[in-house]
Amino acid sequence: MAYAVLRNSADETISNNTVTDVTWDTEDVDSGGIHSGTAATVSLSQGLYVMTAIISWAANATGDRLIKITEGTTDIAFMQSSVEGSGASERQILSIIWPVPSGGQTYKVRVIQTSGGNLNVLGVRSSYFMIAQLV
Repeated sequence: MAYAVLRNSADETISNNTVTDVTWDTEDVDSGGIHSGTAATVSLSQGLYVMTAIISWAANATGDRLIKITEGTTDIAFMQSSVEGSGASERQILSIIWPVPSGGQTYKVRVIQTSGGNLNVLGVRSSYFMIAQLV
């Protein structure tokens, strides 16, 4: 069974109102070789998987935050929140159990933020992409 825990070793700057693929430069574990280097994508073979994206945003009191998991170019799960009036950092957690089709597919985490300027996705041990094959 394949599984991986991916994260960034540093903050990643996300431009305002721009869809951005989150890159993952640190593999805490990668059993099954589903991730390579600093790639934004993971490659999964056929099976049933649980995928969890944890995105921690830097503090900012303006706009919306959106995270999504994509299969190829198709969004399969998303979460949006508004942070108007809050100056605290925010953490979003998005999980999905998903059947990967015959022949396999690639998956990634994408984010959008509308703070009016650049905003960081926090790195080190704050944001993760975790994948585990169930069957």
